[in-house]
Amino acid sequence: MVKPSPQLCARLRFTTKQVGRGFYRGNRAGAMGAHTEYGRYVIDWRKTVHYNMPEMKDFPLTPFVTMEMEPKSRAEDRPDGTTYVPDRVDALEFLRTWKKINPLEYDGIVAHQEEERRRFAAATIEQNREEAQEQARQEAQQEAQQWAREQGQQQTKKQIQKQVQQQTRSLHTSRRLRTPAQAPVAPEQPDQPVKEWSQMSRAEKKGLVNQATTSELRQLKRERKGHKITQQEKKETKKDIKGRLRRELIGEGIFQDEKELQKLLTEEGRRRKRAGLPRATDEEKSRFLEGLQRKPESRGLFDRIFGGGKQ
Repeated sequence: MVKPSPQLCARLRFTTKQVGRGFYRGNRAGAMGAHTEYGRYVIDWRKTVHYNMPEMKDFPLTPFVTMEMEPKSRAEDRPDGTTYVPDRVDALEFLRTWKKINPLEYDGIVAHQEEERRRFAAATIEQNREEAQEQARQEAQQEAQQWAREQGQQQTKKQIQKQVQQQTRSLHTSRRLRTPAQAPVAPEQPDQPVKEWSQMSRAEKKGLVNQATTSELRQLKRERKGHKITQQEKKETKKDIKGRLRRELIGEGIFQDEKELQKLLTEEGRRRKRAGLPRATDEEKSRFLEGLQRKPESRGLFDRIFGGGKQ
């Protein structure tokens, strides 16, 4: 019989040091997927293990232990020939046995459990105390609101009673006097006569011109439907109002007052210049002077703005 050589009898090494690059020995578990270039692992469901479980409803096969087998008794025999039923082993019995065998390890675990139990009990007590304080605070707030509501109702009742008493007292007083109370009537003040322009002071003329200008600007703003009026328009309107008021309030002696006549002619010339018109001729000046005469049947600027005129 041919014996194998010592080289064949030697144990063949099967490690990654004796093989080429890229060899993976593995642990005979198989691969369920592959690694990606991003370091992830993708499962190939074709390589995974699948257990085909039959439908258990109306399954024809039966358990390996027959249902006709009688249950076995837990009774055990003692050396003296008697029998006994041992106690069932539970988790506490296991812990007691473990404590006897490993006292040091068990003491550390018990101490940790006791510490956790005390911490949980303290947290529960603190939470219950906070809840009790919050409940007491809410009850106190509700009581304060109820008290304030009752006080408000009482105050309202007192006010109603006071009003009823005042009305009753007033009714009794009016019945005794038999004369209803009347509100005082303000005496009518007679209209003050309008002064002539020459009789007004400088402050009165200025106030009259400002009031008339404000009324005219309001009317102009209403006509423009709220559009803004420029400062130049306001200035020209004020000049025009001043001239028109002077014409209306000077009276019949306009042609005897040379100074006022020159002012009116100067203002008319400036108005024509602003309007782009040529200088007035003698005929136009005559018509202008005739138009200065006040007509009793016409309503002037003063009448239209202030609601009344010089009688």
